[in-house]
Amino acid sequence: HKGHELYGLYEARTHLRSGAPLLVVEGYMDVVALAQFGIRNAVATLGTAVTDAHIAKLFRHTSDLVFCFDGDAAGRRAASRALDVCLPALGDGRAVRFMFLPDGEDPDTLVRRIGSGKFSQLIASAQPLSEFLFATAASELDLALPDDRARFCQRAAPMIHRLPRGVLRQLLLSELATRAGIPASTLEQLTAPRAGAGPRAADLPEHRKTPGTVTEPTAPTPSLRETASRPGRNYKTPLVHHLLALLLHHPRLCTELAETLEFLRGEAIPDLELVFKVYELLQKNPGYTFNHVLSYWHGMHGQEQRNLLARIAANELLLAPETAAGDHLAEAREIIARLRELAERDKPAAARLRGLLDRDALSAEDRARIRALILELSARIPNDPIITEAKQRIMKSS
Repeated sequence: HKGHELYGLYEARTHLRSGAPLLVVEGYMDVVALAQFGIRNAVATLGTAVTDAHIAKLFRHTSDLVFCFDGDAAGRRAASRALDVCLPALGDGRAVRFMFLPDGEDPDTLVRRIGSGKFSQLIASAQPLSEFLFATAASELDLALPDDRARFCQRAAPMIHRLPRGVLRQLLLSELATRAGIPASTLEQLTAPRAGAGPRAADLPEHRKTPGTVTEPTAPTPSLRETASRPGRNYKTPLVHHLLALLLHHPRLCTELAETLEFLRGEAIPDLELVFKVYELLQKNPGYTFNHVLSYWHGMHGQEQRNLLARIAANELLLAPETAAGDHLAEAREIIARLRELAERDKPAAARLRGLLDRDALSAEDRARIRALILELSARIPNDPIITEAKQRIMKSS
C-alpha cells in the first residue's frame, strides 16, 4: 500500500551510521538522482502525501528526519500536511526539519546544478520544525498588532498541544508565549484542551481586596455577566472584561470613549470599577501602552494582580469574535451600550427613572426611555411623585 511504503528505505538505512538524517523527498527518481551524486540517505513516499504510517516507519530507523519540498505554494501546503502528521509522533529526542527548494527546482535538477557538497549543506541548514510551525501560524499576520498575536496563538497552540507531553511541548509553549507577549502560564491555561473545568478562582481573600484589584476571569453568571443580550457580536466571556481588554490593547480609545463611558459610572456591574481605574490611568498618561499599565499594576497591586490583569486581557483576545482592524471603537461602543441595557434591566423602574432624570442633558433615546418608564410606573404606582417630576422634565427638554 502506497500509504505505507517508502522507496529506498532499505538502501538508506545502511548509510545512517554516519549521523546523516533520513531525507524524505516526493519522487523515486529524486532518490535515484541523489544516490548518483553520493547522497544515499534519501527515501521517497512514492507520490503520495506523508502518512502517519510513513512517520512511524521512518522513526523506527532514525530520530532525525528532513523533509524536502518545492518552495512554491503547493510545496508549502504539502509541508504543512507533513507537519500535521508528524506532531503526535515527535517525542523528546526526535527531530524534524523542512528543506524548501528554489522555485522551479526539484532534488534531481538542483543536485546536478550545484553538486552534492552544496546540496548536503542545504540539508544541514534545513528549517527546524519549531520555526516552520511558528512561521505557518504567523502567515499573513502582523505580530506587532495585539489582534494578530491573538490569532497567532489560536493557530499555533492547537498544533503544539498535539505534541506528546514532554520537554519539547513545554519549550514551544514558552516560546509561543514569548512571541505573543503574555505569561507562559496564562497561555497554557487558556489554550490547553480540557473539558468542563473553568478557571481557578482568585486566591486573594475578599477582605484584602482593594479598589483596582481584579478577580480572576470566571464563567459568567446571569444578569450583568450576560454576554449576548441582543443580536451582534457573540462574546463568550463577560462584556466588562472585553471592554477592559480593548482599553488595554488600544489605549487611544480612552479619548474617543470619554463621554460614552461616563454613562456607566456608578453602575453595580462586577469589575466595572476596574475598567474605570484603568481608564483613568490611561487618561492621565496618554502615552502608556499595555506593558506600562502592567508595570504600574505590579507596583501598586503586586505580581499576582498584575498577572490576573494580563490574563483577562489575553483571555479576551483569544476568545473574542473576529473584529476588523480599525473597528475597535465601534466594538467598544456596542459593549458599553449592552452593559447599559443590562444594568438598566436589573434596576427597579423607579431607580432607572431616577438615573435618567439626574442627567444634565437628555438625548432623544433618554426621553423615549423616560416615557416608557412613566407608563410602567403609572400602571403600578400612579401617585408616585417621580412620575410628575419626569413629566415636567420631558416638557422642559422637548
